[in-house]
Amino acid sequence: MAGLREKKKEKCKEEIIKSAKEVFFQHGYDKTTIVMISKEAGIGVGTMYNYFYSKADLYIQVMSDIFRIPFIKTSLVVSNDKENVSQIIFKFFNRYLTLFSNVKKEIMREALAVFFGNTTDRKSIRTKLMQWDYESIKTLRKVILSLVEKEKLPAEFEVDESAQILFSIFCISLMIYLYDDVSLSEVQTSLKKQIDFVFRV
Repeated sequence: MAGLREKKKEKCKEEIIKSAKEVFFQHGYDKTTIVMISKEAGIGVGTMYNYFYSKADLYIQVMSDIFRIPFIKTSLVVSNDKENVSQIIFKFFNRYLTLFSNVKKEIMREALAVFFGNTTDRKSIRTKLMQWDYESIKTLRKVILSLVEKEKLPAEFEVDESAQILFSIFCISLMIYLYDDVSLSEVQTSLKKQIDFVFRV
């Protein structure tokens, strides 16, 4: 009986997220209300708050589902001995670029506007974004450490500093892709050149 109840709750939560996604993407974060989402989902407003404590909390869930970070196993990233360091690092970042390119630029811009907004309900959204950044840097650090262990990089290589610098390069490339009139392939080419420069390939 408990299992059936849990399945019903999970299905309701999925319906809320699906409806929220449609309403957020149609009206934007600021113009969307919990009432609008509850009508779309066909459930009461009170029920909505059983699953999400605020509009910001629900928005985080919607965007997290869209930008779900694929688990990247370090050993797979550095598995090809024929690839040089620059190629391996680019392959790592290109997974993220491809993920973001699957979403319309307007939606990404809206998400960033919400992430960096100044109202208090957006603090939790920014926190979630920062967690994504830290996790990405942590994974990149593991990749670089693995390259040091495989002697593709010198033992004294500055792992922490390089991970932060490379992630900064990626973030700027992503911003250029989102806000400039450039294609994904142009950004990929530019990112690859910058990574090549860092490792002097």
